Amino acid sequence: MDLLIKTDKGQTWIGLAAPDGRLAAQTSLDTDRLLAGNLVAACRQLLAEADCSWSQLTGVGVWAGPGPFTSLRVAHSFANGLAYGCQIPAANSADPNSWQADCQRQLRAGPRQLIVPVYGAPPVNPPPKQS
Repeated sequence: MDLLIKTDKGQTWIGLAAPDGRLAAQTSLDTDRLLAGNLVAACRQLLAEADCSWSQLTGVGVWAGPGPFTSLRVAHSFANGLAYGCQIPAANSADPNSWQADCQRQLRAGPRQLIVPVYGAPPVNPPPKQS
């Protein structure tokens, strides 16, 4: 099963998908500044509902963005850590029409790599401090 995560507009969608794209389980949760504290628990619960374990995951795919800065960072950090710890590939996609399928295609196609978010805008530099 592939774990798929999309953080967007204060909501996080999490799904477990078979290699053919069929969803075995899915859930969503509010993530207004709570994603870092709730993501692992939500994934653990989803895995339990699907009678699956962390060791049965074959890949992790993440919505690349654009989206909320912190949510994208948390999701990508979680995916990279999970991929490293479970020795599975990670992928991300910013294709709004087929991000899940694109992630799953990448998971089957290439070597393991770190994934990074696509923020959709350049960083904003704070104004210089005035003395």
